[in-house]
Amino acid sequence: MKKRIISGLIIGALLGLLCIGGAYLRNPNGNDSVFLFSLWYNRVLMGLIIAILGRTKTYKFAIIRGLVLGGLISYAFYVTTNYQDLISFLAGFLYGVIIDLSLYRLDKKRGL
Repeated sequence: MKKRIISGLIIGALLGLLCIGGAYLRNPNGNDSVFLFSLWYNRVLMGLIIAILGRTKTYKFAIIRGLVLGGLISYAFYVTTNYQDLISFLAGFLYGVIIDLSLYRLDKKRGL
């Protein structure tokens, strides 16, 4: 479980960096550092929460769970932007799936 949590945090942090890059490209002059940090932190929390929930038994369930959790966790950030950053909210669904599928594959590789 400890390796899974560390892996989830790392995957979330890397996806957070990708998300920051996308947010910066969409609006190079309008995003302050607090906004960008919050976006990154949201993705790290997403990785942590998905990792804590434990492994899934099937590939299909990992997709569904990642989609649902990614959306729920991203919604918390979307609300704080006063419903202005729709792209980051929608990307959260995809990132949730990426995180859960990545952890699923890592668990399978480790023989869990």
